[in-house]
Amino acid sequence: MTSPLNTESLRKILELEHRKGYADSAVFGGLDKFLNKLTRKIIALVTSLDTFLNCARPDGTGITEYK
Repeated sequence: MTSPLNTESLRKILELEHRKGYADSAVFGGLDKFLNKLTRKIIALVTSLDTFLNCARPDGTGITEYK
């Protein structure tokens, strides 16, 4: 199973920033823009997971109606 978040990209970007002396030039638009986008993906993932877990039946037999 693959992760919905590409942590390998983040690792490579941070390594490139390190090699470039932290010049904030590894990502078009800057590292802050990349991290902002990544943060939104993480929030969406956590929200979706929370919604799923709130709808899951405790006995594991399926999903209840969406709340």
